[in-house]
Amino acid sequence: MVIDAFAAHPTIELAPPTGAFYAFPRVRGVADSYAFAEGLLKEESVGVAPGYTFGPGNTAHFRLCYALGHERLAEGLSRISRFAERFA
Repeated sequence: MVIDAFAAHPTIELAPPTGAFYAFPRVRGVADSYAFAEGLLKEESVGVAPGYTFGPGNTAHFRLCYALGHERLAEGLSRISRFAERFA
């Protein structure tokens, strides 16, 4: 579901997750993952972890946990997509 939601997105890139229930998408045009995560929480009520906390070179990424029910996950992915288009 996560891969499908972002597959055709104009600004979000996502390599297939290889384990657990986390994804680490990259958002083209984002230079501050903290600002992205903070804005997403404020504007769309979706919490993600900013990528910079996972090491150098991850400032355009965010970490997403997708261990949710399908309906709730689909709504969250829709909100992330909508916000990424405005933010980038």
